[in-house]
Amino acid sequence: MAVVRFMSLILCVKNLIIIVLITFLGSFEVYALDGVKAFAEHKMVMLLIHPVTGSIVKANSSAAEFYGYSISELESMKIQEINTLSKEATQAEMQLARKEKRNYFIFKHQLKNGNLKTVEVSSIPISYQGRPILYSIIRDISEYRSAQEGLWHFQHRLDDMVKEQSAQLRSTHQRQLITFTVLSTFLVSALVALSRLLINQRSTKTQLEDEKKRLSDVIWAANIGTWEWDIQSDQLALNDYAYAMVGYQRWADFPIKRRNLKPLCHSEDWADAQENMRSKLDGEVSFFQTEIRVRHRLGHWVWILVRGRVINRAFNSQIPLTVAGTYQDITLQKELNSQLYQYANTDQLTEIPNRRSFHNYLDMMEDTEHQYGLFYMDLNKFKDVNDKYGHAAGDMVIKNVGQRLKEVLRSSDNVYRLGGDEFAVIVKGLKCRANASVVANKFVKVLSEPHILEGVQTAKVIVPPSIGVAFYSANRLDAESLIQRADQMMYLAKRNYPEGGYEIFEEQSAVA
Repeated sequence: MAVVRFMSLILCVKNLIIIVLITFLGSFEVYALDGVKAFAEHKMVMLLIHPVTGSIVKANSSAAEFYGYSISELESMKIQEINTLSKEATQAEMQLARKEKRNYFIFKHQLKNGNLKTVEVSSIPISYQGRPILYSIIRDISEYRSAQEGLWHFQHRLDDMVKEQSAQLRSTHQRQLITFTVLSTFLVSALVALSRLLINQRSTKTQLEDEKKRLSDVIWAANIGTWEWDIQSDQLALNDYAYAMVGYQRWADFPIKRRNLKPLCHSEDWADAQENMRSKLDGEVSFFQTEIRVRHRLGHWVWILVRGRVINRAFNSQIPLTVAGTYQDITLQKELNSQLYQYANTDQLTEIPNRRSFHNYLDMMEDTEHQYGLFYMDLNKFKDVNDKYGHAAGDMVIKNVGQRLKEVLRSSDNVYRLGGDEFAVIVKGLKCRANASVVANKFVKVLSEPHILEGVQTAKVIVPPSIGVAFYSANRLDAESLIQRADQMMYLAKRNYPEGGYEIFEEQSAVA
């Protein structure tokens, strides 16, 4: 948590410096904004908003595409018609942003089709046509907020742990803020003096370059890497943050040809990304999105979400000439998804697949042409172990059973813990009773061996299995019927062989 607080401090400093630069540059009159291609065709959603009335003075094409309104419709609306938060809720969010020292706000915006989107709004004051205007960049963070809410129940457990450290860091943080405020005041004074000199010297071209840099700074603040690809020359231009994602800092350290990126990317992802991009760009769709793993400079893989759009086509043939887009690091989201999947599909005691995985695999079997044998089993005398030695001893026995089953299975076979002392094994390619008997005897033998319990008193316990066997062949039996047959045989074996044994479901169509 100390690292997180420190990073938050660095972010505050960066945002503060950006605000200082914006304050300085915001004193310029924005010349010829209507003709700035970077605003009109930029992939980011951008709006110019009157700070008092809320009227949308200007919108770019990305805003029209995002909200579903035409540019003319947007420019005839007020931001209050899009923002679904009440006036009180909007004020509360702005107060919270000031309290958290961030230069963006979180709102709920309603699209023309009625859908609600959670958006992050970064606004800066500028002068446009002689009047004050809010220059706003809107970023859709609906998916991020959803994932963030899903992780909240993990984060709130850490609150008590960091309260004591927070109090200590807050005092240090305030002292640092005072220092940076003094430094920022000095920088503002210096920049104001410099701006008076530059206003008399810069041409219209220089002013446009300054506007482009201002837009680039706002995009940097949003932690998004940008890229632009000239298809004919294969030249690829990226901003600094795109390099920082994979551990690079300067162009001199990185190839400038797009084809030279291939060795850095995972081979499977590169092939899929190429096919996805070509299928979209060769058609009428101008937008594509793909996920790809990129090798970090330190050696590990980083998951990158790549979005792109055609911004220039040949006039006659409409062949794509230039593509631009963004890079975003989604490694954390991928890791969280993997962990959630592992928790949902793995038995935490035995570390083998659980009942959910078992039923998912049975559903998949119904779409294959292979033959399988299902071994449904539970442990005789297991209740006696719990009653005599306690549940900790029972857990030890369950873990041993799971480990023994894994050791005797082939890599193509699957073992599952269904709950309590019930296990299931699916053996691929099992066609006849004779083969099933060999496998079942092996399970009976290995599971009937004593379990050594170590603890308050060392003891040996034996929990022989009762096993029911049923066969599955494609187009002959559904998963539910297969389970019922194996379950019936298991209870028959429990009645006939209290010291461990098995019964096989007899059916002419299932036994070769």
